Amino acid sequence: MAICMLLVLLHVRNSFMIKGLFETHINVTSLERSMKFYGEVLGLELGRYEEGRRVAFYWLGKWGEAMLGIWQKPKEQVLQQHYAFRCEVNDILNLSVKYLKERNLRFQNFINPHCSPKSAKC
Repeated sequence: MAICMLLVLLHVRNSFMIKGLFETHINVTSLERSMKFYGEVLGLELGRYEEGRRVAFYWLGKWGEAMLGIWQKPKEQVLQQHYAFRCEVNDILNLSVKYLKERNLRFQNFINPHCSPKSAKC
């Protein structure tokens, strides 16, 4: 009931006050390995690193637009999670396969499941 009331209060003239997600955090077992992946492989810009807290923050998109926080935690505190990066449709259709292959990243084509990542046409 409280969630429904909150949504009603946030709803103004058929548009919600909440426009997107600014920040999300994930737990990882190795901060160094994760920083290498997000920083070097994906090319995200490091916004802040705190050795003592074992955390790194990366900017997504333009500086100050959105942030991903990566926290090193014991294995039992690391759960499988899902999040997705926002991309331009044209980039997804025309550049994503090349981008992923250049970085040796495995992927699955949900639009064409018969497409193999080894295929040049995929």
